[in-house]
Amino acid sequence: MKKGITLLALVATIVIMSILLTTVTISGIATVNNAKKMNFASEASLLQESVEAYSTKNNGEFPIGDSIQLNITGVTPDSLMQFDGEVIIDNKVVLYELDYELLGITSLKYGLGQNGPEDIYVVSKDTNRVYYAKGIPVGNVTYYTLTDELKSLINYSTSGSNPITKDGIVFIPSNIDWTKDDVTVQVKIPSNYLSKTVTVNSSNVSLTTTDDEYDIFDVTGVSGNYVVIANYAVDGSSPVTNSKFDVSNVDTVAPTITLDSENQQLLKSDVPEETYAYFKILSKSDSLSGIKAIKYENERIADDELESYFKSNGKSIYKDIITIDENVSTITVYIEDKAGNWTASFVTVASNVYTGLLE
Repeated sequence: MKKGITLLALVATIVIMSILLTTVTISGIATVNNAKKMNFASEASLLQESVEAYSTKNNGEFPIGDSIQLNITGVTPDSLMQFDGEVIIDNKVVLYELDYELLGITSLKYGLGQNGPEDIYVVSKDTNRVYYAKGIPVGNVTYYTLTDELKSLINYSTSGSNPITKDGIVFIPSNIDWTKDDVTVQVKIPSNYLSKTVTVNSSNVSLTTTDDEYDIFDVTGVSGNYVVIANYAVDGSSPVTNSKFDVSNVDTVAPTITLDSENQQLLKSDVPEETYAYFKILSKSDSLSGIKAIKYENERIADDELESYFKSNGKSIYKDIITIDENVSTITVYIEDKAGNWTASFVTVASNVYTGLLE
């Protein structure tokens, strides 16, 4: 019998090697893709948190430069979901280029403008969401913003829920985001601690219940922002001390806006169809949570439909200019803060605004 490798053994060896090569290749691609997603997620989260912090400190203003119209024609359905909540007109979204200098950010992997005009980070004034205009293609999905999938990769959280203070005292607020509603707080003090009391505005909070580990105090019925103080002693030899938790995310005051409604103008272009009438926003402000959105509509929106209408409709505003369509009698302007407070103004359009051409 001749020694050697039979054809069957050779084929089997080739098949096994092909399977192993395919497995290694797929594993390698997955590793590269995950690294790519994590790099983008880390950078996008840094920018998102920086923008939110800047806006909070600057009365709702954004750290932005020029606006762009991001064309999302051809974006796949899976990727298009990332733009939920944006005002999309003719497959375009108006976004604003971030000013990295205002944010104090000097080192970025993406968004440096070196790979085309869309190689920039931008932010939406409607949703406060940060986007990378060029997008990061990974497999069948292009990532433009911090999706839930990307957040889970880096354990991203906008703020810490269940904040724990020193010595194991646990404060659990009902809401950690900006709100116009009352916020309740559950305070959990270890059962073996001594001299346990909880106070709000110098009033004691009654013990609600206990379990194997904690005495539990529920702080309810307190309006606005307030401070919860938990007093306790760790043991018999320790002095009575306290831990504090600030409820500081309640905003019940609507934002304000001032319109130059009496000064309606017509901007004449060399191209007749580009001639348009407009008036400007003189000022807008919000004292606490910051401005979330300013929109308008070239019609009179009914009072009982204002909030619901502008949650998903309305035109975006570019450089504080509100455009007046022809044959419109009333314009509705809507402003909302991050807590959900809002104000609407109605502007009567001058009947001759489109006939009094500027010379």
